[in-house]
Amino acid sequence: MIINGQAVKGAKRLANHLLKDENERVQVLEISGVDSNDNLHHALRDMEIMGALTKTRTGKVLYHANINPQKNERLTPENYIKASDRLMKELGFTGQPRAIVM
Repeated sequence: MIINGQAVKGAKRLANHLLKDENERVQVLEISGVDSNDNLHHALRDMEIMGALTKTRTGKVLYHANINPQKNERLTPENYIKASDRLMKELGFTGQPRAIVM
């Protein structure tokens, strides 16, 4: 499994990117920590608003991670959630709102 990520801004742009039709398969596995837990656009917007309260200099309050299987790997939704849990722990993001899109 290959994992990379970066801090980003632009909740609407990120949601559009994650949900675009040209993606092979899109499935929202989890949205947690926000009231808008049934709509990715609304959830990321809410996360961005909460993050803005931190007054970061760059405005990049969202973290977008890519979890990509190796060519010979097949990851289940449960594998993606476990990988997300581990990544969040390693980055010190445990307990933060999140959205997991496969």
